[in-house]
Amino acid sequence: MSAEGRLGPMRGLRVGDGTADCTIKCKGDEYRVHKSVLTAQGNYFANMFKEMKENFTGVIVLDHEDRESVRCLIQFFYKYKYETDVQPFQVPDGMEDPIERPEGFVGRCNQHVLVYALADKCQLDHFKRLVLGEFVNDLAAREPHIWDILLAIEPVYTLIPRRDRMLRDCVVLFLTERPELTQLDLVQEILHGRNKLAYDLTVAWWDKAESFAYTQPPA
Repeated sequence: MSAEGRLGPMRGLRVGDGTADCTIKCKGDEYRVHKSVLTAQGNYFANMFKEMKENFTGVIVLDHEDRESVRCLIQFFYKYKYETDVQPFQVPDGMEDPIERPEGFVGRCNQHVLVYALADKCQLDHFKRLVLGEFVNDLAAREPHIWDILLAIEPVYTLIPRRDRMLRDCVVLFLTERPELTQLDLVQEILHGRNKLAYDLTVAWWDKAESFAYTQPPA
């Protein structure tokens, strides 16, 4: 049964209502929530309330997580959807190739990656699929925000475990369809870093070349 189905009669509960019996804290934000809602999502939160301090204090501290990601997590628990108001990164005037991220930078696609990483950590597969859908939508937009997307590539390769290829495959497809972007300094720096992007692109281009050769009629 899906997490949505397991909620059942708990659907009427709301963040901060009079029946809330535990608190999630994150960098100054506090959410009064329900243990029943959290534990219905799966083992990650259920295990927190088994002989752990959270069971006795009723407080879950997530100060090591991103604030907006935690807000999105709570939203998912109670509304079973994913939405973020974080806007795409816009390149400042005069900046042609932002190799370094601006201080305090969190663009829209980067935010998707942060939320996806938290969803993976919390073992929330359906939440991951919702975030993936928004990530794909932004990559497939008629006029995509190129720099916002490119600045999210490195987090995809550093924050998401290698076993999970969903976001990586989206990035690779995006770049193979726009190979000219790989010549930008920002992407070149990522390609020369200690990650698997260069390998993934090589494999993708090789597969694409083989597929093209296979479909060509003999001379």
